[in-house]
Amino acid sequence: MLKPIKWSSLAENDFTNIVDYLETRWNNNVCIEFIDNIDFCIGLIQKNPNLFPFFNVKLQIRKCVITK
Repeated sequence: MLKPIKWSSLAENDFTNIVDYLETRWNNNVCIEFIDNIDFCIGLIQKNPNLFPFFNVKLQIRKCVITK
């Protein structure tokens, strides 16, 4: 069973800003690759969240580095 993913409003804004930046400063392929990396990592988190360390144990928030 896949675990649900909740995006905070800050995370949604960051994601939108990053995609906007990539579309403006880079090419469409870079933007698509970034979104694909996000989707891949979200899939990993949903399947096995224990792969990733807690950012906040109390709130059960985990972190994952998408790209450098």
